Amino acid sequence: MDNDGPNGRHQHSPEDVDYRRVEVITGRRRRRDWTADEKAEILTACMAPGMKIAAVARRYGVNRGLLWTWRRQAMDDLVAATAPH
Repeated sequence: MDNDGPNGRHQHSPEDVDYRRVEVITGRRRRRDWTADEKAEILTACMAPGMKIAAVARRYGVNRGLLWTWRRQAMDDLVAATAPH
């Protein structure tokens, strides 16, 4: 079978000179800027007795990892604010 004609199979590899990568960006912007008040509200919800991070993340549409980062930052800020100078 001849692969050189117009109906031949296309075989590309990253080493091919003609190889091109195309990135398609669709949909709306995913990154969001949270205000300090919004973060405080969400972190307060995380602190409720028996509340799970995953449930709060789903309710507010926030990534669980981001909530853990906010919690760590809040704790670091609290320690820094209460540390003797």
